[in-house]
Amino acid sequence: MNEAGVQFYSDLIDELLAHNIEPMITLYHWDLPQALQDEGGWEARTTAEAFAEYARLCYARFGSRVKLWATFNETIVFIGHGYINGLHPPAVRDPARAIQACHHVFVAHALAVKAFREMAVAGEIGFVNVLQPHTPLTDSEADIKATELADAIHTHWLYDPVLKGTYPADLLAQTQALWGVPRFAPGDDALLRDNRCDFIGLNYYRRETVSAQPPEIATGGEPGVEGIILFRA
Repeated sequence: MNEAGVQFYSDLIDELLAHNIEPMITLYHWDLPQALQDEGGWEARTTAEAFAEYARLCYARFGSRVKLWATFNETIVFIGHGYINGLHPPAVRDPARAIQACHHVFVAHALAVKAFREMAVAGEIGFVNVLQPHTPLTDSEADIKATELADAIHTHWLYDPVLKGTYPADLLAQTQALWGVPRFAPGDDALLRDNRCDFIGLNYYRRETVSAQPPEIATGGEPGVEGIILFRA
């Protein structure tokens, strides 16, 4: 552990409080240690376990002074860009790997919430993500179904596990039929169900208009790269 790094944030918290600024800690904003990435990153369940250990350390060091906590910021970005289009590390383009990595993020979130409550931290813990509403281009049945699918992927898949403790059933059935993921370890259902967050933080940038497209257009000739195009509206 880097004690100098811990002290830096401890001093920062004290300085904020001294100026009547309420600190809020986000535990993860895309800065995965390289050592964990070398061992599989978010595709490895051990990363979720390491995250819980890290969260406990932060609660122990800062919990008496910080009342607002968020586990993750914008899962849709670091999973989507990291595992779907390959623009962020680890530069993977594989929807199956993306879905399993995303599941481990939800497991990490639940483990961190569980630790927060076990340690009786006097505050609230939440989850921050992008909120991206969708509007159908036309009132055609195809565009409406495509919009519902976009909402299921961008909203329900990313919010339901932390707010409701479950995945959206229809979409979960599709991903498991297509790719066999996410794979659940024994106890994952109960872990998600019993460790839901206190609040959600919304990062709103824009709305999107959705129209149904044939698969060959939606994929740009590369089936499977953009994982959402293989789902059925």
